[in-house]
Amino acid sequence: GAPVPEPAPAPAAATGYAPVAAKPRKKSKKKWFIIAGCAVVAIAVAVVLLLVLGGRDGASSPEKLAEDFAEIYLYVGSGNTDTDKLNDIFSLCSTPMLRKLCTRNGIQGAATMSRREMKEKMVQFVKQNIELHGGEIEITNYRITDVSADYSWDGSSKVNNGRYGDFTESELASIQDYAEVKVDVGYSYQGETHNNYFYIDAIKMDGRWYVLDFGW
Repeated sequence: GAPVPEPAPAPAAATGYAPVAAKPRKKSKKKWFIIAGCAVVAIAVAVVLLLVLGGRDGASSPEKLAEDFAEIYLYVGSGNTDTDKLNDIFSLCSTPMLRKLCTRNGIQGAATMSRREMKEKMVQFVKQNIELHGGEIEITNYRITDVSADYSWDGSSKVNNGRYGDFTESELASIQDYAEVKVDVGYSYQGETHNNYFYIDAIKMDGRWYVLDFGW
């Protein structure tokens, strides 16, 4: 029979506007900005954590300084030559003390070295000595039994008379406080158990505590 005509398209809604063909969607760059932004935030957080939790020289308090220093000191005294541990112990030392240690041990040019350079030199020096004489060191089973700080100690006279090394003007200006810390320790030496103690003269500079000097 006769062909059946196709139905006419439905009339457009009475909006008053002619229908507009849909445009193809463009790829959004917004998500890439979001990803990049998240990456920047993550890096910033990592830097903050590094500053807060690690990567800084010194310690947050005299007690923490003395405890960390004593533990690493006894660890090294056991004949260990771990580079990170050696770097840790010198990171707890004040800059004037580092200069004093370098000079006392024949390291030339300490007066013009940065903290990083002095620490590297001292790490190399100690590693060589431990590797040479390590067999003679027999400290074992070391432990810290008590840490007590005396905040009334005034180290200004000892600093000013150069006992701990020469301070620059900027270093003197950055001194905020002093404390003397007693650390009680126990350890075994040549098969015998010993209890001993040593004192750490601590100095606060630019908000951080550092070892000024120490002795048994």
